[in-house]
Amino acid sequence: MAKYGYTGAKPTQAKGSNTGVFGVNDVVQLINQNKFGPKSYAIEYLVISGGAGGLQGGGGAGGISQNISSATTHTQGDTLTITVGGGGAANVSGNSSELQSTALGTVSVVGGGKGNGVAGACGGGGYSSTSGGAGSIGGNGGNGNGQLAGGGGGGMGGNGGGASHQNISGSGGAGTNAYSTIATATSSGTSGYYCGGGGGGGKASNASGSNGGGSGSNSTAGSGATNTGSGGGGSFYGTGGAGGSGLVILRYPSSVGDAASTTGSPSEYTDGGYKYYKFTGSGTITL
Repeated sequence: MAKYGYTGAKPTQAKGSNTGVFGVNDVVQLINQNKFGPKSYAIEYLVISGGAGGLQGGGGAGGISQNISSATTHTQGDTLTITVGGGGAANVSGNSSELQSTALGTVSVVGGGKGNGVAGACGGGGYSSTSGGAGSIGGNGGNGNGQLAGGGGGGMGGNGGGASHQNISGSGGAGTNAYSTIATATSSGTSGYYCGGGGGGGKASNASGSNGGGSGSNSTAGSGATNTGSGGGGSFYGTGGAGGSGLVILRYPSSVGDAASTTGSPSEYTDGGYKYYKFTGSGTITL
C-alpha cells in the first residue's frame, strides 16, 4: 500500500527531515508523534565590536561575545539580524556590534574606550597624569605619565601597559585567540587573534600595539587591523590611529544545508563539518 507517495517500504520520518507527499491525516498523525516540523539549526556565533581610536593613549580594543560549544537552537524560517560595529576614528570610542533573533534575543557588545582614559569593553590608555579607562569585559587601559606620554589601550587578553617615563609610552594590552575554533576555518582566511590594544604615544619612545592593535607614535600613529576589533595607537604630537572594525561569524552543521537568503554579502564557507557565514558589515541571514 502506498504511503507518503511511496510503494513498498515507506521512508523514515523525523522532525526536520520529512520525505514524501503528505495528506492532512498524515501530517496530523506525524505531528502527534513529534515526527513532523521544520528543520532546526544549532547555531554558534562569535560577535566582536569595534576598537577605539587613540589620542595620546592607545585605543582600547572592542569586546567579544560567543556561544561556542553551547549553540542556540533556531528554526527554519528564522531571521538573524547582524550589526557590525565600526572602529572609532582618532579620539573616538568604538561602536557596538549586535546579533538579534527571536531565539537569541539581542546579543550586544559595546566598543572599546578611546585613548584618553575612557572606559569601554576594553579601556583606553591614559595620558599625561590621567589614569587608564576601565574595561567592562576586557583589560583596563594603562596609566599615562605626568609629561604627556600615553598608556597602552586594554586588550581582551590583558591590561595596557603604563607609561614608564615622561617620554616612554605603554604597550597595548594583549589580544586573544581563545575563539580560534570558530575564527580559523581553513577557508576563511581569518586571523585567530582578536581585540588587541593600541600602543601609547611617547615623545622619545613609542610602544607597539598588540595582536592587531596600532602602534603608538610621536607623529601619526598606526590603526587597528580591520575586522579584528583592535585599538588604534596613540600619538604624542600628531594624530592618533583609528580603531579596527568588528566582525560577526555564524556557523552550524553543514548537513543542514545553505541558508535560505542573506543580505550584506557575508563570506560563506564549508569547513570541518560546519557551514560558516562571516559578516564584515551589517546584514541578515534567513534560515
